[in-house]
Amino acid sequence: MKLLRNKFLNLVEYKIQPLLQSFTYHEKLRLYADIGLKKNGKKAPRAMIIYVTSAIPYYLRGNVDACPLLNSHAMIWEAAEMLRLLNEKGYVVDFADCFSKHKDLNWEKYDLVIDERNNLIQAPLLSGQVRVFYSTGLQWEFHNVAEMKRVRAFHERNGIWIDPQRITPAIMTDHLASHLTYFGNAEWLDLFSKTPLKHPLNISVTHVPSQPETSIKGRDFMWLGSSGALHKGLDLVVEAFMAMPEIKLHIYGAVQNDIQFFDWLQQVMLKHKNILHHGYAEVNGEAFRKVASACIANVYPSCSEGGPGSVAQTAHFGLVPIVTPGANVRCAHLGYSLKAETEKELILEIKARVKELYSLSDEELMRKKTALIDFARTTHTREAYSKSFDSLLIDILK
Repeated sequence: MKLLRNKFLNLVEYKIQPLLQSFTYHEKLRLYADIGLKKNGKKAPRAMIIYVTSAIPYYLRGNVDACPLLNSHAMIWEAAEMLRLLNEKGYVVDFADCFSKHKDLNWEKYDLVIDERNNLIQAPLLSGQVRVFYSTGLQWEFHNVAEMKRVRAFHERNGIWIDPQRITPAIMTDHLASHLTYFGNAEWLDLFSKTPLKHPLNISVTHVPSQPETSIKGRDFMWLGSSGALHKGLDLVVEAFMAMPEIKLHIYGAVQNDIQFFDWLQQVMLKHKNILHHGYAEVNGEAFRKVASACIANVYPSCSEGGPGSVAQTAHFGLVPIVTPGANVRCAHLGYSLKAETEKELILEIKARVKELYSLSDEELMRKKTALIDFARTTHTREAYSKSFDSLLIDILK
């Protein structure tokens, strides 16, 4: 039953949803116009948001929570919350789908533009217009080069070429915006243009456990991620745990969609019974909670992230982050930041950190767990995101 559920959820996310969007987002519906006009009037300032639109129809109907994909990724709820806050600030908003092309926008009508992609390269420079690059990743060139290095390194270790999964198109919006937001750490901002003012945002997770764990119930480890296994360092984690058969690794995510990688992983799991793949992570479900309560860390050595929601989510379960600097994790200071530069060295360092954490007393582990849960409940919630985005609007609109 669990396997069928995982297959269905993966089918919805990667096949059915894109197909429905291709039918639903015909030319006129790729842009939701005049949101808040009735409330704020024709003389209200105008804003354009270019981001994911999955929850916007439900916002317009007054029931965002009814969106079936609301908890599949934090960005879906965040998009609706951005819109709500702008409407509250008195703006009439047009909302454009970031996965669609928008060649004929009337840029002159907007006092504020928030763009998550590369659309501002088409816009004329307009005096007084506030432009925000809503950055959800690291700088595109760094991001792409980092993944290609991981692809080559995996081939050198295992003799297998795997197609890159997370290559992103060029995004020049940071050179055209007056403001830039970020979810991760300020240390990576030098990769972007120095022109825009930089604003941190808090990450919203899809689930906050009602009852935090108050004891240590196991010594297992976890990797929780989405597509792009090499980019997100799952191969490094697996190879480290292949050499630690006494310690269990739980893998969550749609890894099976990376077909070449999953073929390799299945062969590994046949020989190494301590490595388990559970498929889609239903983080608000009892099955996931039981596994998470048996784990003490999330090992996530990604090469490039904008502030990973997966680590923010597992922080609510008290899982200590074992991460690379490129993973760009806000709570890395509460765990382990890996220092190695080559992939072979990273595997060795992962092993060392896992064994170090594994050997700690229950009291020491509980202190780490409590600190992470406290941090997550302050920084990684929908309320925290809403406050940080509201602060952004106050800063840029004063």
